[in-house]
Amino acid sequence: MQKRLFVGWPWMWVAVAWTVFVWVGRIRNLIGDDEMSSATRVGVSLLSASFLILCVLVVAGWILGSASVRALVLVTLGWTVAVWTIRVVDIAFLGDHEVPFIVIHTALGLLSVGLWSVSWKTLPTEP
Repeated sequence: MQKRLFVGWPWMWVAVAWTVFVWVGRIRNLIGDDEMSSATRVGVSLLSASFLILCVLVVAGWILGSASVRALVLVTLGWTVAVWTIRVVDIAFLGDHEVPFIVIHTALGLLSVGLWSVSWKTLPTEP
């Protein structure tokens, strides 16, 4: 089990840590925003929870030595691509945001997609 931690798995751990950091940060921002509507709060909470749940499933699959870890990483990659594509388009073209906000969120999305992509490509085919 100890050998698995270091052979082909480091990118998965980086992707999980990054994703938790980003979406816990989003929840933190949600808590501090008194102007956000209830519907938006629910949406942001559910979206954040979806990423955190996927991270828990990826880690649980790794701990259990499940062959489904690759599939879970691929699902997380797909969800990451879908969500960040929609978010970046919304932020950049449909919202009223300043350029630094757009650049930061585009970078967050690109880094998220990149980490999950590298994670999936470098995972061993066997747990």
